[in-house]
Amino acid sequence: MTDISPALAASKLATFEYGQNHFVGNGVARTAGGHAYDVDTGERIEEGMAINGSNLSDAQRAFIENECAKIDGAKGRHIELESLEDVEIVPRKWLLPSFLPVGYVTIYAGYGGTGKTLFALWQCAQLTTGLSDGDWRDEPVDVIYIGREDGPAALKAHAVAAGIDLKHFHVLRTYDDATGHDVEQSFRLPDDLDVLEDAVHDSGAKLIIIDPPESCIEGKLNDMRTARRALDPLAEFATRLDVCVLLIGHMSTSGRLTGSEGFRDIVRSKVDFARDEDAGDVVATLEKSQYTGNEGKSWAFKIATAEVLNKYGAAQLEPRVDPPTWQPTERKAVDLINAKLWRGRRDGTRSKTAEVADWLVELLSDGPMLAADVLKAGAEHGFTNKDVQNAQRRAHDPRILSTPDPNHTGRGRAMLWSLETQGTEQKE
Repeated sequence: MTDISPALAASKLATFEYGQNHFVGNGVARTAGGHAYDVDTGERIEEGMAINGSNLSDAQRAFIENECAKIDGAKGRHIELESLEDVEIVPRKWLLPSFLPVGYVTIYAGYGGTGKTLFALWQCAQLTTGLSDGDWRDEPVDVIYIGREDGPAALKAHAVAAGIDLKHFHVLRTYDDATGHDVEQSFRLPDDLDVLEDAVHDSGAKLIIIDPPESCIEGKLNDMRTARRALDPLAEFATRLDVCVLLIGHMSTSGRLTGSEGFRDIVRSKVDFARDEDAGDVVATLEKSQYTGNEGKSWAFKIATAEVLNKYGAAQLEPRVDPPTWQPTERKAVDLINAKLWRGRRDGTRSKTAEVADWLVELLSDGPMLAADVLKAGAEHGFTNKDVQNAQRRAHDPRILSTPDPNHTGRGRAMLWSLETQGTEQKE
């Protein structure tokens, strides 16, 4: 196999794309899934081998050579100073006031089954039909939905029940064809933001929903660095493309948002959802809102059903937000969440140690961590060192083991915590 051109062979190692293929400057072609392959045979090749460009058109070669030239002249990572005198102050825009600011990331958080996604779909119905009261009033807004929890059929049923104009509602699906067959994969942050940018340009979408973000992030969600590596580029993406990104996140059994506090830090708007079992409704509290005076305000709504016709013409009932029940309330989602946790502790079905232990198992499920890093992650979630250490000692099924770090070379000892099922032996 030979290089496409001297420019390609001599270029620095960097990635750029042509169509669905990602080319690397050292002459290796890659798919979005990260596999190198020969463009003639489709066979996978080892990294560092040149590709045979005989079947590339002149336009493709010109594109690649032009990109290589850009790479060769690039500065790499560097710093530039920008005077605020040259920055224009732009007016703030809303898809839906108080809830969905344009140019920023918002997160809806709550336990499973509290109606977060149904609420978002109800808002999509207002947006796609031009009935919202934001800056796009009387103008249909396109939406891109990224999610794998519900299949396309179930999602469509919920969308129809909500009243969404389906021609303005797009589902983004990610595939890898490195093996010659399209294999659906999870959308990945931040790796697939370039693909998402193309989709935004093609559709004109102003709202992107990621449901849930946990499925799109590789690594330990409870690690601040992992969260920021995924979410910082996403926040920049929202600002640069002037779109609203809505994350629909889950709460852990301890009543906290699953993942690092980096999730809360990066968003400009956060809404907490909780069921009020006594009132039979859901309370949504604007827990964080940096651009309105409505932070701390709450609303309540009930979930009803609507008839939807399936492919056989038979009617079936699907859940949806009941719009007439939407109204302000003095209740707070956090109070309902705390009351649920307190009831569990009071009747003996739930203890603080058990809640922290569940969090520890989730944190360590991807592999061992240094005890110091675990304690730091616990502090981000509001757990004291004593809470975490007690949970580690008392955890069972699985036990949480503590062993010396074999790679530690400094003074003193560094301990690794791991789940017993990960095969680590307990130090006596």
